[in-house]
Amino acid sequence: MRRPAQAVIVHGVAAGLVAGLVVVLWFFVADTVAGYPFLTPRLLAGMLLNQDFARVTPGLVVAYTVLHFGVFAILGVGMAWVSATLTAPSRVLLGLLFGLLLQEAVFYVGLLLLHA
Repeated sequence: MRRPAQAVIVHGVAAGLVAGLVVVLWFFVADTVAGYPFLTPRLLAGMLLNQDFARVTPGLVVAYTVLHFGVFAILGVGMAWVSATLTAPSRVLLGLLFGLLLQEAVFYVGLLLLHA
């Protein structure tokens, strides 16, 4: 049975925001343990804007956080739309494949941006 488009969007946004929150918490904890809170948003915002930010400002963190959650919400809607068209067992496999592909894409884009 097909879900209405509104339900797909709502579920996708919710899933994307949860995934985005997991990533935010992970990097916040990792940065804090390393002694540099909010280092990741500062570096990623600097790469996106092609600037070197000497220090972390609340505006910079808020702006990058809004962008981060927006991207994750869009990815969540896309994944919800794709998974709504598949049967239940295929959804699990597609979710695993999507996660692995996204992880690899982020890794290689990071390498390109860091010129490594």
